Amino acid sequence: MLETEKNFPFSDNERKEVEQVRIIDKREENLSKKEIEKKKENKEKKREEKLENKQEQEQKEKFAEILSGIFKKIDDSGIDWRLVGGMGLSLHLGEIPSCYRPDGTVRDVDIIVLDGQPEKIRELELFFKAKKAKYDAGHPCLPIYPDVHFSLVKGEEYLGKKQPIVQIFPHLVRKGDDFYLQFKEVAKKIPKEVFAPYTLNIPFSKGVIKALSCSPETLVHLYLVRIGHIKLKDLKKLKSFLRELRKQDSLPEQDHNLYLSFHEFAKEVRRKYKLMTKALELYSFIDYKLFHSLFSHKVLPEKIKKILLRL
Repeated sequence: MLETEKNFPFSDNERKEVEQVRIIDKREENLSKKEIEKKKENKEKKREEKLENKQEQEQKEKFAEILSGIFKKIDDSGIDWRLVGGMGLSLHLGEIPSCYRPDGTVRDVDIIVLDGQPEKIRELELFFKAKKAKYDAGHPCLPIYPDVHFSLVKGEEYLGKKQPIVQIFPHLVRKGDDFYLQFKEVAKKIPKEVFAPYTLNIPFSKGVIKALSCSPETLVHLYLVRIGHIKLKDLKKLKSFLRELRKQDSLPEQDHNLYLSFHEFAKEVRRKYKLMTKALELYSFIDYKLFHSLFSHKVLPEKIKKILLRL
């Protein structure tokens, strides 16, 4: 019993009120401890987030430096090239792309070469393969040097006949100054204007990423013709890309008739090779839904390719 209680006895009601006050004081004391702990946790979380953001920004800057060097090397080679694929989409939005995809794999660089020159391309492939091996060996904890893939235009011998070669995706074929989309026996002429050069300049701390690409509409339509339809893994990405371009009000006005041949080509491939395109559509659906595009980003086994090609 407290000293005050001895000298000044409380009534039962007063004693209850005092006890309630004590309980409230205890609760407030416990609550204060929890708030202090919570503040400490939030402070630590913010510190970690700040550190992660700093590391991510440093990675982006390093990746930008690597990309700048890659594109300069390609441009200095004298070939007629265009940056396409996911890297092209990111740079069109005026941003330094992240080094990694959402699944943790390093993003790659896809280049279309419009004037052939296989010897120069072979030299570039060997050069970038050696650069990647050297960089990754020197940075085992941060292997962010991308694979550089070149797709060369094919010769006119690919037109109008079934090719006795493994072919799972369409080819871009050049005949004189004209371009065609070709898949097995299906060929469709496309306007050469769709490959008009589109220069991208993205500043970063140590310089500028300068790349030659195509218009945003061309980049999007190139996804359409891959297997006769847009893969699920690409659909979300393309919707986000077009939505962001509209937000930035940087979607250029173009003649949509230029791209009718892309839709006609995809429709004809689906009609003529119905079973194969359905099988590929199912494959991309399973890969996207169950494996988070692991196969598309890392490996498409040759055995699966050959099985699909027989359908």
